[in-house]
Amino acid sequence: MIQEQESFNKYFHDVKKIWSKLSHPNRIIPFCTPLTKNPNFLVIGKNHSNNFDPFDDDKNNEIADAFSKEIAKENTFMEHSHSFAKGINRVVFEINKEHESFFISKLFYELQHKKNSR
Repeated sequence: MIQEQESFNKYFHDVKKIWSKLSHPNRIIPFCTPLTKNPNFLVIGKNHSNNFDPFDDDKNNEIADAFSKEIAKENTFMEHSHSFAKGINRVVFEINKEHESFFISKLFYELQHKKNSR
């Protein structure tokens, strides 16, 4: 588990290096969820560092700063209600209509994380 976490941290910083070369004005946030080995699916978004909480700048900055400094400790799609999270949940809801086993839930996430940490 420690070696896996070290690999995740290296990957986090490597991704930040790639994006930093673009001189983008926003924070570089490689991941908005804790990392798990061999996830069932991956969501890729862009430039969401200013919409974690569109109604509270302090909360927005707190979340974005945390995600830009280290691998997320919480799953932003389950813990926050920003527009990107709401959009992901709508997409998952639509997919779930045809694929009942495809969903985001805290229990599902925790089970996946336990399975992958063995």
